[in-house]
Amino acid sequence: MPEEIDRGMARATSLLEQKAIEVRQQKVNWPSYLQSQMMSQEDYDVMTGLETTGRDNLLLQHRPRVAKTIIALLSHVSKDHTIQYILTLLDDITNEDSSRLDMFRDNARKHRGENQWAAFLNLLTRPDQFTTHMTARILAKMA
Repeated sequence: MPEEIDRGMARATSLLEQKAIEVRQQKVNWPSYLQSQMMSQEDYDVMTGLETTGRDNLLLQHRPRVAKTIIALLSHVSKDHTIQYILTLLDDITNEDSSRLDMFRDNARKHRGENQWAAFLNLLTRPDQFTTHMTARILAKMA
């Protein structure tokens, strides 16, 4: 019985990892979001900066802006692929360095009137299982 559970978990994990690989490969068309005014120039600069090899510098020097951008996009974008992409990117950058989670804790302290956690909690109710899994995974890291 435990072996069956282990195999089931391994299959589930590998399916989620496979989906994450697919999501990473399908880049978001950020210029269209900027052109349609669904994101600011500053948010555009952050998201395109996170996709480059120089993202470590961005994450060191502009943590508050990165956190604010990610929360804003998760709160306002509705397209499944874009949400999945942002969550996968967030999971990747926090896996690289767990101290990057502090930018969200700091953002929550700085903006007490705003509930940044609502953006994540709302994603838990989406019908897309990959989105709910990635959201739960990120929230568990933040706890």
